[in-house]
Amino acid sequence: MKVFKRIYVVGFLLTFSLAVSMVAPVAAQDSSDIKKEIEKLNQEKKKLEEKEESVTGDVSEKQKTVEELTQELKKIELEVNGVEVKISSEQVKLDSAIRENQEIELLIEQKQQQIEEVEAKIVDQAIAGYIRPPNPQFESADFSTNLRMQVFLESLTGQEFESVEELQRLTLDLATEKAIAETLQSDIEEGQVILEKEKSGLEKIKKSQVSLVQEAELSLEAKLSEAAVLAERDKELSKDIQDKTQELARRTAVAQKKNPAPINSGNARFPSSSDIVQVQGIWVHVSIEDSFRRLMNAAASDGITLGGWGYRDNANQIRLRKKHCGTSNYAVYQMSSSRCSPPTARPGFSQHEQGLAIDFTYNGGSMGTRSNKGYKWLAANAHKYGFKNLPSEPWHWSTTGR
Repeated sequence: MKVFKRIYVVGFLLTFSLAVSMVAPVAAQDSSDIKKEIEKLNQEKKKLEEKEESVTGDVSEKQKTVEELTQELKKIELEVNGVEVKISSEQVKLDSAIRENQEIELLIEQKQQQIEEVEAKIVDQAIAGYIRPPNPQFESADFSTNLRMQVFLESLTGQEFESVEELQRLTLDLATEKAIAETLQSDIEEGQVILEKEKSGLEKIKKSQVSLVQEAELSLEAKLSEAAVLAERDKELSKDIQDKTQELARRTAVAQKKNPAPINSGNARFPSSSDIVQVQGIWVHVSIEDSFRRLMNAAASDGITLGGWGYRDNANQIRLRKKHCGTSNYAVYQMSSSRCSPPTARPGFSQHEQGLAIDFTYNGGSMGTRSNKGYKWLAANAHKYGFKNLPSEPWHWSTTGR
């Protein structure tokens, strides 16, 4: 679209600036001043558009960066979700281990109490048996202490031996439970370390990636703001150029009334300024405004970017004849167009002078061959909108084919 606008501005400027050269000196001087202003505005606009293209490229790159970082963040978030599930699972295990450890601690407490009770029972039995032996012979003073103890142990009942065995069993169980408790405690501590590492890594990843995305978004916003400022300035320049161009056209029209074209102009009736309208940057006769607009829109919908020039006033047609055919009166007004290089219609006989012909461009370039994509599209579609091609010029289309 920017190339299209540039073509329009330059083309329209060329058309009217050439027309100005045919009028009276005073009018030409006034028009020359406006032309210089337009040229200056156009140069500024061209530089601005180059800057816009550069910024647009930067915006595109930064948008791509933001998208890539955002996609990476999504991947990390998926990994984060997996880590969080793992953390949740580890927490469940940790809670279970804590509860089991508490139960073992309680069991140890109970077993410790049982051991103490059995120990006390054995001690009581031993003291009672030693002091009051069940066999009267123990009371004799002739027995030594060791012998007396031996006799005492031999006299113990089955109940006392059961207490001793229970003591041994409880002591072994206690040692086993303590070992289990220590193992569980170690597992708990290891699980806690793992959880802390997972959480720490998770926070670092999130913080780092969010920071990258935020930086990229801020950079993108800055470029978008710059692009918005440039677009606004572009809009202002376009309006200034349009206003100046219209003023130039008005002055040209006034000058033409004061300096009419030679009578040998094919007795054509030229359209007034009110009959010529602009359609997507190309000036055409109001009678084909609607059909031409539909043609341009259809081409754009098919991905074909057309531009070009339409209306050409009589003064500009005369200039072209002088350039392509010769400067003599005969060459300008009477010689056959086929003898000109390139072929150029006589003043008063060109469809451009009526605003009923367009010289098309494609993608900002010439449409010089029939292999051109723009020409192929027009060849297949232009007739739907009332336009025909001049066979000798692939770029030239009009309502009559001339």
